[in-house]
Parts: sequence; structure tokens; C-alpha cells
Amino acid sequence: MLRWILCALAGLSLCFVSIGEASADRVKKLTVQLAKSRSAKVRSSAALSLAKTDDARALAALTKSLRRDKSAAIRRISAASLGQRLQSMVSVKSRKKVVSALKKASKSDRDSKVRSSAKVALAKAKLPAANSGGKTRGIMVRVAAPTKVSKRLPRQTAALLQSRVRQVIKEESPPSVRTAPGTGMPSTSQLKRSGMAGYSVVPNISKLKLKRKGRRAFVTCEIKMRLSPWRGVGGKLAVGKSATVTGLGTVSSKASKRAISDSSQACIEAVVTQVTANQVVPFLVAQAR
Repeated sequence: MLRWILCALAGLSLCFVSIGEASADRVKKLTVQLAKSRSAKVRSSAALSLAKTDDARALAALTKSLRRDKSAAIRRISAASLGQRLQSMVSVKSRKKVVSALKKASKSDRDSKVRSSAKVALAKAKLPAANSGGKTRGIMVRVAAPTKVSKRLPRQTAALLQSRVRQVIKEESPPSVRTAPGTGMPSTSQLKRSGMAGYSVVPNISKLKLKRKGRRAFVTCEIKMRLSPWRGVGGKLAVGKSATVTGLGTVSSKASKRAISDSSQACIEAVVTQVTANQVVPFLVAQAR
């Protein structure tokens, strides 16, 4: 389900680019669908559509959905949609209500993925509004190749880890945070001309432990990422602070060699996804102010 939601959010502009007019009647229809439809697909579609409207009722409907919808997937979409809506001009009163709902969801929602999405949305809410005249310094992110990978893992693991981090940053970040193409980064002068600051993200597998118990195996993996100011090629660029973030997870499987290998990959992918969305993206968004 997580992959489907991320794809839906990443393809938001494409999914709804043909919908055109956001009339009052259409907004009313969408809010009713989000609140009352028994179909999760209809409610998710309504939430994504409301994220693209400027009508004040969209915020109220999405906020209510975040608080009350029985589906964790819909609550997660609502949280992400609220984060997107807060990138445009929103009244102070409405912003306070949305931020309050997001804060509550980030701390007490029973689903960890909803809590993560709410935290990312809150990080986006700290940015100046797109039309408010605030100056936002963009961030160019270089996702470096891991320097530490267990020899027990397939050779392609390092490349897959690097690719996954880059993908999550692209999908979860606002326009002010961009990933550098390939593995390179612009020079200092190029960064200065673009008005962007550079950051390097280095993901590593700091721990991979295997414990067998009868016919079951338990794989524990730890992902540690170092986020550092990237000073550009050929010079220096004074930008924000550094950070190290860590995530830990355990996956159980059958004790066969193939099952253990698959579980190791699954553990790494799950943890790196959570760490990137829940810790890396909010940090980078905060530096983009």
C-alpha cells in the first residue's frame, strides 16, 4: 500500500492535470466524497483533488479526514495533501487549525506511516508560502554511494540503497528540495548562481544481524545516514548544519539462505524508506528556508 500511495502522490500533477475548473459545486462534491464515500479509492481520489484547489473548504475537509477516516492509507494521503496545500496562501486561522491537526497526528495516530507523513507535512508548513514574498533558499541534494555494506548482501545492494534514498527524497520533498542528477554535484559557482545550497546524504548499513530460532530467522538491520553541507566542487560554500540520523528494524522469515537474503533486503528497504521520509526530508526542508 505504501508504494501505491507514494506513486499517487508523486504523480499528482499528472493524475489530475485534465481536471481543469475547480468550481464551487465540484469542491462541494469532492468534500462529500471524502467524508461519506464507502470506497477508499473514491476518498483517496477526492483527497488528492482537494490538494490542488484553492478553496478554503478543501483544508477543512482534508483536516477532518486526517482526524477521522478509518483508513490509515486515506489519513496518510490527507496529511500529505495538507502539507501540499500549506505551500500556497492560507489564512492564519486556517493554518493554525491544520498545523494543530498535523501535530496531533504526528504524535498519536495509531499508524506509523501516518505519523511519518504528518511530520513531513509539518516540515513543509514551516516554509514561507509560495506567494507570500518570502525568500526560500533551495537545497540541491547529492545522494552518495554507501561506504559500508555487509559482504553477506548482493553486490547491487549499495546501488539499490542509493537509488531508494534518492527516490524517497524526490517523492516526499517540496520543490525547494531537489536531488542532483546522477551521483555528481554542481560546482560552488553554479550553486551560488542558482541560489541553492548543497547537501550530501550518505546512507550506510551500520548493522546487519542474523538470529536463528528453530525454523525461523530474524534479521535486524540498522541504517545510519550522514547529512553534511556540500561545499561545491572547486571551492567553499558556507551552508547550514550537519546531522546523523539512524533507523532500526527487524524482519522474520524462514531459515533458508534465500529467505534470509530476501528478508535482509526487505528490512533494509523498509528502514531506509522510513528514515528518509521521517528524518532526512524534514531536516532538508528546514535547511531550505
